[in-house]
Amino acid sequence: MAQQTPLPVIDISPYLDPASTPAQRAITAKDVDSACREYGFFYLVGHGIDEGLRQEMLRLGHEFFSLPQAEKEQISIFNSMDRVRGYARLGENVTSGKRDVLEGYDIYREFPDPSSKMLRGAQIWPSRPASLRTTVLDYVSKLIPVGQALMRAMGDALGIENGAEAFEEIVKDPFWGLKFNGYPPLSTPDLSEQEKGISCGEHTDYGGLTFLLADDHIKSALEVEAKDGDWIKADPIPGAYVVNIGEFDQEQR
Repeated sequence: MAQQTPLPVIDISPYLDPASTPAQRAITAKDVDSACREYGFFYLVGHGIDEGLRQEMLRLGHEFFSLPQAEKEQISIFNSMDRVRGYARLGENVTSGKRDVLEGYDIYREFPDPSSKMLRGAQIWPSRPASLRTTVLDYVSKLIPVGQALMRAMGDALGIENGAEAFEEIVKDPFWGLKFNGYPPLSTPDLSEQEKGISCGEHTDYGGLTFLLADDHIKSALEVEAKDGDWIKADPIPGAYVVNIGEFDQEQR
């Protein structure tokens, strides 16, 4: 059973405000250090992303997953050059050998010269919702500086001399990915052949940082494994992201 112990809440604003003091940034860096070592997860506030834009991203996700199945499958990952971008229907996502009870739409940063190499292809976009592409790109452009700020705080938290500068090579031109996930009720009749009782199994994320934006009405959906092996609820809280560190490897960039 999941614990009720709340995850820490970190204010990243000192790393986004050029007028902040070294003392203010030091407090944030210390909080980041503690959260990453103890949990690997935390809530992030002070990010400055407009709440209207965040809610529009959620709305667009709902609209996309409400489209007719045949229309969604026009942008199937199997129609993309690198077979990782696009729509994955219910059961096509697999975690730890089990099919996930979710459908997804994967978006990654595009490269000028697409090739057959993984994650080097062109993105495929749906015709509906009409505003999805422009909204996603606007949203990402605003979220990237938040990720860069958090990485710089990590550099300082690690005690690296001139931590921000040391991490600059990593953060200055990030490769990003964004995924819309749609979770049908586990009681949906046509899920009889799917794995039962859970939407997505235990896993770790690839990449350096994950910023999770979830519907506020979702409760007890995400749980985080604690050091003692118990689980901690990570329900969404207003205005915050749930952030976790992943398995980023500089050699894989």
